[in-house]
Amino acid sequence: MTRNRAMLLIVTGASFMSFVGLLMRLLETTDGMLILFYRSITLAGMVGLMACLRRRQSPAAFLRSLDRTDMMMGAALVGVALMIGDGLAYGRTAGNIVALVSSLTFAIMLVLARRSGKSDVLGGTFLGGAGCVLLGAFASLSFGNGLGISTHDLMLTLFMGAFTIGIGIALVTWGTGYVPAAEVSLLVLTESVLGPIWPWIILGQAMTLTEIGGGVIVLGAVAALALASREPGKPAAVKG
Repeated sequence: MTRNRAMLLIVTGASFMSFVGLLMRLLETTDGMLILFYRSITLAGMVGLMACLRRRQSPAAFLRSLDRTDMMMGAALVGVALMIGDGLAYGRTAGNIVALVSSLTFAIMLVLARRSGKSDVLGGTFLGGAGCVLLGAFASLSFGNGLGISTHDLMLTLFMGAFTIGIGIALVTWGTGYVPAAEVSLLVLTESVLGPIWPWIILGQAMTLTEIGGGVIVLGAVAALALASREPGKPAAVKG
């Protein structure tokens, strides 16, 4: 895979993930662990499906291929789990802590992905999603009100897991092995830029001047990176 194609995969994945905020606003429930449980089911399923298609493996062969490196990608588990903070009623301090820990664990995942030397780290992403299913179920049954959910919210969370987070994070992790971690972090910020735009367009929720200004800066940085790193279409080497 060329570096340019890998960067396009990452930006496309981040664009898919940017719809999470909109879908969270459409949910009736505010039970974060319940949302985590249902959306992680289709997240893990979609990532597993994409891994099988990309590697041309059967599901059984894909599961047998999971190794210790994929287990180490379990760092993504905490990051993905804490992404449920999107749209939930956290206090300012708690929300900032959640965002900080989520960013930290995502950064760790990027470093591990680069060090793995694999052509893709979809196996680790799949394990992270599967782990979130267990975490969400345990928390909902132990500390929540069980796994009961309305049909409306069930459809939204399953769609969210498969087509926004599932495809999005699969594309991001697919391209991660071919782009330096620092550049991946910048490209993924496309999600933060597009996130407030969809509620503005679809729900009429106004954007603040800070969101607009920050978005322009981030998009400018991403565009500058894309222009500066253009190279002939030769395969990028995967470094350990």
